[in-house]
Amino acid sequence: MSVVISSVNESANDAKYMIYPNPTSTDLTILSTGVFTSEPKISVYNILGQKMIPTISGKDGEYRLDVTSWMPGNYFIQLTDGNQKSLFRVSKI
Repeated sequence: MSVVISSVNESANDAKYMIYPNPTSTDLTILSTGVFTSEPKISVYNILGQKMIPTISGKDGEYRLDVTSWMPGNYFIQLTDGNQKSLFRVSKI
């Protein structure tokens, strides 16, 4: 299954999450900047829109994604909290 990416949230003012470091070669940290009623669903897609199976650890608003096995390039992280979705572009170097 492929997903078509139509827009990416790159405005720091609108973000409920921070993702860093970007670019990275080892791991990404996803930090929620607000209070949420549930844990977000984290989905990762490659540049072709294919869903990937990331290794995710963490809880309570701070998560780590191991990207060491990813090929260098751009990826999209979709965070879903209830009915709200945020999409971020990240780079693996």
